[in-house]
Amino acid sequence: STLLKCLIEPAKGGAPNMEFHEFVEFFNANVEYNGLRFTENRDGLFAENREKLIFGALMALLDNFPETNDPAIIIQQFYALRRLCVTRIGFSSAAIVPTLVKGVGRVSVHALRMHHTAVSHAVIDFLCTLMTPHHDHFEPFHEQVNKNRMLSSDSFVRHLLSLLKTHIESDSGALVIHSLLDFFVYAVCPPYSEMTDEGNFNSIVAMLVDSIGKSIFLLFNHNCKAVRLSAGMIVRVIMEEGGEDQFFTVQRAALSEGGFLRQFYTATYTPLTTASDREQRDLARVLVSYWTYQNQTAQDLLRRMLPATLLHFLQSKDLPPESERNKDRQLGVKEMTQEFKDSKTGWFKKRFHPKDITDGSAAEGSDEIVVTRRRVVNIKPELNWALFFYQIKNDH
Repeated sequence: STLLKCLIEPAKGGAPNMEFHEFVEFFNANVEYNGLRFTENRDGLFAENREKLIFGALMALLDNFPETNDPAIIIQQFYALRRLCVTRIGFSSAAIVPTLVKGVGRVSVHALRMHHTAVSHAVIDFLCTLMTPHHDHFEPFHEQVNKNRMLSSDSFVRHLLSLLKTHIESDSGALVIHSLLDFFVYAVCPPYSEMTDEGNFNSIVAMLVDSIGKSIFLLFNHNCKAVRLSAGMIVRVIMEEGGEDQFFTVQRAALSEGGFLRQFYTATYTPLTTASDREQRDLARVLVSYWTYQNQTAQDLLRRMLPATLLHFLQSKDLPPESERNKDRQLGVKEMTQEFKDSKTGWFKKRFHPKDITDGSAAEGSDEIVVTRRRVVNIKPELNWALFFYQIKNDH
């Protein structure tokens, strides 16, 4: 609470000679990357309204955003914005308070135009917190608003894709690549893409193929496991929900760029030491199944690599052990419930909502209608790949 008050009223922060950007740096040094530890209001007549403090600190950061090109100062500002917007009240405020919405857009565009690698990472890392909730008791409508507001700007999305392609081909900015991949994973990959508008989804999938194309296969050899996983998730979505031309374009690129052999090795020999290892293995198996679908060249390659007896398992109806079956990624946060809403009202219970300080007509999203996108998988390979990869490891 003291740190939040320092941002809202620096003059009362106990160090009158400190400038605002120094308070921001002090705030970041004392708050974890994952955000404030205590963000919900406590009950009681004299309890602090912590949610209102978070909102006030967020507005103070945007109102006092420095007019400077000093990268160190700009980076600290976005680090602080991220620590506040990763909370429930910060995430919701960014969705429905018009002045905050405009402020976020203004400072983000200004920072990206600096063309500084560290600044770009700080901006995109902050924007990723608005693409999907990182907190429990999130409101789906606020996720929908935050996400589609950013994705509806074709020029903004193309700028991010251009930045991603530049860093991929120059083999630089690993943290920028990681953040950009996270951004597009939240935009098009399940389970996050449920709140993405259908038109935005189709447009981004097409732009991913047109803008990045074969370059994304370079990421399958990246040293960072998270980068390899995110790149694979994006390729999978293109194969499953993209158009027919996009499917076969990526399928051909998988062979020409060496992605097929790399993913086949991952699908077969990945040691399962962590949960992410299994996710990486399962993803590789799915990609191999799509890349061989109606692809005579890839099928001939498998026949040269493996004995015919092993390939017969692809036609088997037997089920592999549970540990060999694919698991889909699930959201790690809980949706808002009526029970939680009811717990925030009543005598001596502190309650705060961004709408409380806005005019109902001015607040975005007065009619909170949630529209979810229905996922349609266009192609489903029918071969028993799970049993095949299980048997390939056994001693025959």
